[in-house]
Amino acid sequence: MKVDHLIYGTFPDTPGSQHVIYKSEGVTPVLQNWLIAFYDQFGDCRNENFSKSLSVCWYREQPGEERAAITQVSHHGKDFSGRWGALLRHSAILTPEQYGSFGFSPAEITDHLASSGTAEQLINFGDLDFEPALSATDGTLLVSVGAGLSVDDYRLNLLALLKGQRLVLYAENNTDFSNCYLRNLVGLLPRRCRQVLNWSEFVFRTSDDLDLSLVYSSRHEAPADGRLAFVTVGENHVRELKLPDDYAEDYLVKLSAAIAQNDIVSLTSLLTADS
Repeated sequence: MKVDHLIYGTFPDTPGSQHVIYKSEGVTPVLQNWLIAFYDQFGDCRNENFSKSLSVCWYREQPGEERAAITQVSHHGKDFSGRWGALLRHSAILTPEQYGSFGFSPAEITDHLASSGTAEQLINFGDLDFEPALSATDGTLLVSVGAGLSVDDYRLNLLALLKGQRLVLYAENNTDFSNCYLRNLVGLLPRRCRQVLNWSEFVFRTSDDLDLSLVYSSRHEAPADGRLAFVTVGENHVRELKLPDDYAEDYLVKLSAAIAQNDIVSLTSLLTADS
């Protein structure tokens, strides 16, 4: 399938600050402006050790034109003036149907996003054209809870998200461990929640639009292991689903049982529920 996409950033071979380097034909001016505003929410790079992070944010400005923006932000060295902190943003922009074919999981999509390159190279990027390698409904997309972790290590954060709470964890940087934890946390939510959740592995500035995120703070170490303790900072988009009062607790009981019993049929049914 052909996927709309846009590449934006600061490059050593292009004078000036931020530029749209490439965009596909389906990226309208309205969508482009929304994406640039979303990129600005990420903030300026304030940690030279930052490598890259993934964000999933839904474009909902026009009814019937919803899109999932899967964005990889990468630190790729110095800008045209020689200052470090140049950021490359590459967004794949999928319809709900396209993203649904990936089980509302970005894992495969990120393999097709650029994380380096000069403006001269990226201006000729071309089409983003790929198919899901795994089926979203046959159980092959089921996540593991992570080496050394159990479903109990996700329980409190899952419960908070399902009850409509916006979660933030402050850290000086993201790590492979925190990236894996966030992806598993989102992956353990039912499909109906993944369809509305905005989340990011790491940003340099807080955003009310993000339901789940790691946010830069020089006072907090980067997570290396264990159960991540997020703080509640408001309401998330899951609240708009108006789930029953007992839904969260009931879902977690069934999820824990299915994982403990290795019941793939029940687990698939839980994770792929969209109504």
